[in-house]
Amino acid sequence: MKRGIAAFAVFLSVSLLSACNSAGILGIEEKKSENAVESTVESTVESTADRSDTSTAESVEEVVVEEKIPELKNGETWTVDGQWSMTILGASMTEERNEFSDLNPAVIYVVDYTYTNLGYEDTILDGLYVTLDQEILDSTGAEGCFYPGLISNLPENVPVGATCRAQAWIGVENPGTFKINMSMYDVKMNQHQASFTVDPDAEHVEMAVPTVENDTAGTLGIGEPWTVDGQWALTITGVRPTDERNEFEYRNPAAVYVVDYEYTNLGYQEEASDMSGDSEDVGLFMTVDSQIVDSAGLMGYSYAGTVESSPEIIPVGETCHAQECIGVENPGDFRLTVSMYDTTGTKQRQTFLVKVG
Repeated sequence: MKRGIAAFAVFLSVSLLSACNSAGILGIEEKKSENAVESTVESTVESTADRSDTSTAESVEEVVVEEKIPELKNGETWTVDGQWSMTILGASMTEERNEFSDLNPAVIYVVDYTYTNLGYEDTILDGLYVTLDQEILDSTGAEGCFYPGLISNLPENVPVGATCRAQAWIGVENPGTFKINMSMYDVKMNQHQASFTVDPDAEHVEMAVPTVENDTAGTLGIGEPWTVDGQWALTITGVRPTDERNEFEYRNPAAVYVVDYEYTNLGYQEEASDMSGDSEDVGLFMTVDSQIVDSAGLMGYSYAGTVESSPEIIPVGETCHAQECIGVENPGDFRLTVSMYDTTGTKQRQTFLVKVG
């Protein structure tokens, strides 16, 4: 009996020990499995984080990369697609000085340049306007200046498709090659830059006017009135060339035309104050020299010629017959664009295609 009890006790102990060992082994395996899962998760998270960091770094790097600033010389063109193109044609030294200017640079250069409107439309300025009043550095790197001198070709607001030939006076302390660092904004307010190295000793480059297609939709011809309801009606009634020249005019156009036009006040009245503070209603006054583009797409200008009748301020219901002289570098048909605000503050604009004989 005692032997049976002892045998049963031994059997029970072995069974319990076996069960405990199995449980221990199972616990160890589960622990290993958990550790493996945790290790896999951590590895995956770290790998994902590394890829994310790399992607973010690459993304940031792409954002901060700046457009390379083009470096140009005389005769080379800076083009911003759909906006403008610009070329420095050359520079020449001048001994002339402006007695009314406080600036006194050692050397002054007259710089000739052109710019073409490739699609820049600004409702405030009526087109593209480019000036060389920018950062100027002389041959030693010293800062130069934009000098107020008498120039024969002023920069103008250029409509789409037209080109302006302009000049600027640049003052420097040290003669020789100088830089003009341009900075301009397009219609979406994106900044564009270019650096021109100007060599005064290089020959002037012949100006090439790019061919840009002009949209003729909405243009009016001779005898076709432009009517703004309740404001005015304007009509180009005729055009003729003239050989007369003004000896005091500093420009010498290839052709001068006398443009006949008339305008009627349909309700335009503006209130204005005089020096004493008293106000009165002012009538309509119109000219047709806002923008002139010749047959080759080059900007023309108002010319100080002789006319038989000048524009006047007219009250509501009255009509004025007037003339305007314009000068162009390329004879033939030309465009006139008239732009002005009505009494509601709305800007009105109309282009006339004027065919010459």
